[in-house]
Amino acid sequence: MNKAKSVHEICINITRRCNLHCPYCYVSDFINQKNSQEKMDLSLAMIKKLVNLEKIDSVYLTGGEPFMHPEIMEIIDYFYNAGKRISIASNGLLIDDQMMSFLGEKKVKLLISVREEYEETFKVINKVTSVGIDVECYHLPVKNSPYLLTKLLEECHAVTKIKLLYDSQKPKKAKEWFGLLFDIYKSMKLAKNPVEITVETAFLPKDNVIAQSKGRGAFDRIQISTEGEYYYCPLLVSRVDGCSNSTPSKCNTDICPILSLKLDEEKLSSVCCFLVSTLENAIKIGKYGGVI
Repeated sequence: MNKAKSVHEICINITRRCNLHCPYCYVSDFINQKNSQEKMDLSLAMIKKLVNLEKIDSVYLTGGEPFMHPEIMEIIDYFYNAGKRISIASNGLLIDDQMMSFLGEKKVKLLISVREEYEETFKVINKVTSVGIDVECYHLPVKNSPYLLTKLLEECHAVTKIKLLYDSQKPKKAKEWFGLLFDIYKSMKLAKNPVEITVETAFLPKDNVIAQSKGRGAFDRIQISTEGEYYYCPLLVSRVDGCSNSTPSKCNTDICPILSLKLDEEKLSSVCCFLVSTLENAIKIGKYGGVI
């Protein structure tokens, strides 16, 4: 089996199991009697076959909920002992004291999702940051996001980074999207503790060089699915066949679930939703497009 080509970071979906069922998640938890253990979890043995450690600097573990993987500690150990930086996307709810100590020892960065049911999540954030674990909060904007993020900063003083995610399952048009961002922007200007907020922009001015390019910003980032197949984008896992030789089909505007939709405005064009800007620059784009 060929290993992944040279990339700085590789994203590995190690499990489809999850303790939550968030409607916006593009990874469905399809536990049923027909699915084998191998399809639910990507084993460490398979990861060793798929990933060439010499070609990567860092690894991003995702799911599902990665902490439901039966070999999660062994997987972390494997990459840590190889000298790789490790980030894990998680809701944080399964991290107990033993795991917290382990993550601190292995210098793991946590990307914790902040949802409307936030009380337990805030407790987890405060616990892990108290022992020096680096945390970045991920959040899908909703109408009450200004209140939710204000509470986050009030109760979790160690939080310094927030990333706002575009909803790939229910893509919004520019007016609604930038409206949500603008409400967050106004509330965050009143925040007492400094915070860096980035955004999956999703739209750019039509005269922007990225918006005019063939792929509209789609870029190659190797993703390995729980089935052990390679993809260039996580949004393509359910739409195209993966491959086993690390040269998957590249994303294009015809097959992307975002770019294939007619979401353009008069002055704005939809672009790859994984392109990131600061919240301030996103607001400038919205104002330029006349949608806020």
